[in-house]
Amino acid sequence: MTLMVALAGATMLSACAGGGQAGVETQESKAGESEPSVRYVPIGRDEGGCMQYRPEPLKEDVAVPAAIFFWDGEGYTTNRDRCVEEPKP
Repeated sequence: MTLMVALAGATMLSACAGGGQAGVETQESKAGESEPSVRYVPIGRDEGGCMQYRPEPLKEDVAVPAAIFFWDGEGYTTNRDRCVEEPKP
């Protein structure tokens, strides 16, 4: 369990750095395959018009931070100053 929490933390840090697919974060499995572990759920716009997202675990053993995230054009970040509008699919 501790290892899974550590892996989830490392995954979340990579998301903050701008990596990952919009809307979903992945985690490497023991077989080296990527598995979805976190998705970002829109919760509304802030006073400046930036869409805010809340991370939500897709697995019971994944921990997520209690923070608000913004899309920066490449990934999700907690830095509101880097906010850009997420492209529509």
